[in-house]
Amino acid sequence: MGVKRSRGFIRLAASVFPLIFIMMLSLNTVVLKSASSSSKTDWQYPGKAGGCIVDGCAENIIAALATDENDGVLLAGLDNASDYSRIEPCEEDFKGPAGYVLVFNSLTDEIQYRYTYLGIVPEGSNADCSPSQSKKFKVGIGDMILFFTDSEGRPLENVHMVLDEWGIEGYTDKSGSLRLEKMPGISYRITAEWVSKYGSRAFTKAFVKGDSVITMPVYDVTLQLLTPKTSPVTNANIWLENIYLGVTNGEGKILVTQVPAGSYRVSAKWLGSSLILQKINVTTSGEIVLTPSNVHSLTIMVRGAMGQALEGAGVTVWRDGAELLRRITDKSGNVEIELPDGEYVIEVSFDQFQKKTTVTLTADSFIRVDLDVFTKMLGVSMTLSQTLLLIVATIIMIILLAIVIHEYHIYRRKKLPQLFIVRKTE
Repeated sequence: MGVKRSRGFIRLAASVFPLIFIMMLSLNTVVLKSASSSSKTDWQYPGKAGGCIVDGCAENIIAALATDENDGVLLAGLDNASDYSRIEPCEEDFKGPAGYVLVFNSLTDEIQYRYTYLGIVPEGSNADCSPSQSKKFKVGIGDMILFFTDSEGRPLENVHMVLDEWGIEGYTDKSGSLRLEKMPGISYRITAEWVSKYGSRAFTKAFVKGDSVITMPVYDVTLQLLTPKTSPVTNANIWLENIYLGVTNGEGKILVTQVPAGSYRVSAKWLGSSLILQKINVTTSGEIVLTPSNVHSLTIMVRGAMGQALEGAGVTVWRDGAELLRRITDKSGNVEIELPDGEYVIEVSFDQFQKKTTVTLTADSFIRVDLDVFTKMLGVSMTLSQTLLLIVATIIMIILLAIVIHEYHIYRRKKLPQLFIVRKTE
């Protein structure tokens, strides 16, 4: 009697199981229900038809792949138990955060479901096989915050981050952080990209686990412009990839912030001329020295009428009617000026003497400017003729002065009384 009841129960189970299985295929949604965002959370996965998995032997469709509530196909398993033969999807592999593996239990001759979240089999997975398509289990998850900074530790906004294996992505906020919710506490490989204001991009790949700080290859560099003779190029306007940076300081330097590693074109304008500069290659923070190839030296020699050096002569450089700079000659009567290539008007002045000359600069050059300065007397510069006239006038003044003195003495002798009178004797 007991044997007959057992056989009846087995027949009833055999007839009911296919009905249960068909009902499972007709479920319409996959719902991820979270009790909380703590490290241990209960998840429930009711299934929905979509795609198919077949019996590896009989090639019969035995179950549908799970999809989410938006009909997005979830991952169809990554883990196999040693006791089971994995049943592959009959079409393509699907990827997503949650899913299950259909396995065949050779001990019970049953098709069973193994659930995964981001490819991770939950706690006690060896016991989490069941014919039921709605199964609860616990998995260790939590929120993960990623911070993206430059080499100076400043936050980077709008960094595009992708979890390589899962396709999960997002952008950082103004604080440079990105929060990923309900993530298993495992290591992830990420790819991050940030676009700078110069149009260049910074890339990085890294492995992260839990809250992490990722430093992107983004640097601060100082550009210094020096002439071929190592003089600083001051007050030059600077651009990096057509982005205006400002003007160089007294040392010819300017700071460029948050530059991704790579090659860049630098433009500069100085004294009304565009400078020709080499490209820069940024690999780390530091100082980069640039020397324009179209800047040359112009030495101006100021000489007097006798070829003597005129110290303290003023030299003014003009271009297109605009005054560019002023200099003073040294003890040797020379002044050296470095200028961009081009045509200039050089004006030289020494006291009341002035002279202009035009020069075209394409290489290091020397020019001599002669002024009709013979000498400087009593703080007054004079020509040769003026000097001779002064000498003649001085001589005449001396002669006239001598004549006046002589005549004065004669006059005095005539007017003075006779102190001694000689009497005649009879």
